[in-house]
Amino acid sequence: MRRPLVGMISAITPFNIVSHKLAPAIATNNRVVLNPSERAPLTALALGRILFDQGLPEEMLSTLTGTPELLEAAMFTTRTRSW
Repeated sequence: MRRPLVGMISAITPFNIVSHKLAPAIATNNRVVLNPSERAPLTALALGRILFDQGLPEEMLSTLTGTPELLEAAMFTTRTRSW
């Protein structure tokens, strides 16, 4: 049984605790846009792959990696879709 999505959470995480904002957001059925530290992008991408392999629907998690300048530009572009 799938529940309807509630909302969207932006999770900006430090390099040493990539997952601490994911569990509460996913448990409350919110989409997550994960923005890990540029010092630990591969950890966040690997965690996403593990979650997808275990059955998390792909629309529940998006991971954005890059420099702060690149991410800021991506967040404020008119092409970004808001849910």
